[in-house]
Amino acid sequence: MLEDATHHLGPEYCRQATAYNVEKFFGWVSSVADFCGSFGQIGK
Repeated sequence: MLEDATHHLGPEYCRQATAYNVEKFFGWVSSVADFCGSFGQIGK
């Protein structure tokens, strides 16, 4: 999940709970900057 590229409906604690659950059950939460930066590390 790209945490800064998602929108939540409801109070802030709903977003925080979702990010926590995604990280714990699926293994990662990242930012758009980190995601885009990872493409710069792929060899051509």
